[in-house]
Amino acid sequence: MDVLYLKAIVSGICFGLWPLFMNKSGLNSAEASAALSLFLLAVVSPFLLVNGIPQFSVVKWQMAVPACVFDALGLLALNSLLASASSVQTGSALVIVTVVQVAIPAAYLAVLAGGLTLRSAIGLVAAVIAVYLLR
Repeated sequence: MDVLYLKAIVSGICFGLWPLFMNKSGLNSAEASAALSLFLLAVVSPFLLVNGIPQFSVVKWQMAVPACVFDALGLLALNSLLASASSVQTGSALVIVTVVQVAIPAAYLAVLAGGLTLRSAIGLVAAVIAVYLLR
């Protein structure tokens, strides 16, 4: 199996499991976001040290800062959802999150590829229908 696809599968498994555990944690939105951020920092920092600290002068901060802001807002929204959803609601809500999350880059790629094709338009409409039916 291609390493890229293996990484995608591992990411999908981990990103599919952590919200289910967080839903059962009893933490509220801010507490869950803070706990997740602290543990992420603790787990990721050794990899940063092993790979060497990047030269911050070459970082495109105009891209990194909005990425971090969107991630933080999404994390707060997701943890708010997890803190207030029942176990039954969590499953369908996570499917909606995933469909929307996949539709955003798909729409972005369709625009980059020279416009929306019939196939990609149908896929995006199907995503909207899926979200509607799962709500």
